[in-house]
Amino acid sequence: MTVRPLRKKNKNQSYFSHEFIITNHGDIVSFVAMIIVMGLLYKGTHAVSSVFLFIQHNVTDEDNPQRAPVYTYGRSDFCVVFFYTLICIVTHAVLQEYVFDRFAKKLNLTKVRVCKFNESAHLTCFYAMSMFWGIYNIINESLIPNLSSLWEDYPHVLMPFWTKLFLIIQICYWLHDFPELYFQGVKKELIPSRILHASIFLISVSFAYVGGLSKLCIVLLIIHYSTDIFFHAARALHLAEYTKLASFG
Repeated sequence: MTVRPLRKKNKNQSYFSHEFIITNHGDIVSFVAMIIVMGLLYKGTHAVSSVFLFIQHNVTDEDNPQRAPVYTYGRSDFCVVFFYTLICIVTHAVLQEYVFDRFAKKLNLTKVRVCKFNESAHLTCFYAMSMFWGIYNIINESLIPNLSSLWEDYPHVLMPFWTKLFLIIQICYWLHDFPELYFQGVKKELIPSRILHASIFLISVSFAYVGGLSKLCIVLLIIHYSTDIFFHAARALHLAEYTKLASFG
């Protein structure tokens, strides 16, 4: 009597499985973003793609061409937020795969500690970028010539290009943090605090954006990020067992 060998199960992941989406979410999202970008190449889709890629609601006075362009908020910002949220997800995936994952593999950490390390590492990078960008806006665009300009001529609904883009990127970053909870497989006990943290920033920045508090928002973000960057840098170093360097934070 011959015994037939057992057939090996197909280990290929289904295209609609959670594992496939989580593993390849960076490629999937970058493909969607690339489709939007490629729309610029064709006349029929150029106008649609432009709404997603370029800052909208330019209200610059055409009778005064020497004046710097200024923008306000509007419905088209939802499209811009959608596209740049995709970019935030792709950037997050690139940093995770090519920097933080390779570094974390060298460490003997539990899954909870790895999640905390990744969170602090990403926030350190984002806080550093946002802090320098915010300072650049204030200096280069003379956004706040004096302290009283924070509340004078309220509401500040007219924003220079880099100021509006800065606030939109802030909204996109905190918005992208919600799907990242799924993509990164964050432990259940860490999810409530992550949701609360992202929600506070998302609601606060969004309210400042539509409520004419752009100047005050940028100043407060710079102050907050300049302190939190030390906390998260020290936390990441501590989890990576660089205790001497972490003590400086």
